[in-house]
Order: sequence, then structure tokens, then C-alpha cells
Amino acid sequence: MTLVAHGVLPALGMPALPTYPSLPVLPLQHEEVHLSTAQVTTSP
Repeated sequence: MTLVAHGVLPALGMPALPTYPSLPVLPLQHEEVHLSTAQVTTSP
């Protein structure tokens, strides 16, 4: 679960190429990623 967030968090700030293989995992943990994205948007 943390692996997905770790790959998505940097992807939001920078173009993370190694996040490509994690794409199929995104829909699986979409809800989990959504929470992480909300935190990123709230944080400066």
C-alpha cells in the first residue's frame, strides 16, 4: 500500500517514469491513492 503512495507522490511532483509498472496497481488501490493525493494537495 505504501509502495503505491510512494510511487504516486513523486509522480505528482515529478515525472516518475518507474511509476509506469505501478499503473495497473493504481485502480486497485484507487481509494488509497485518492487519500494520499488529498494530503499532497493540502500540504504546501
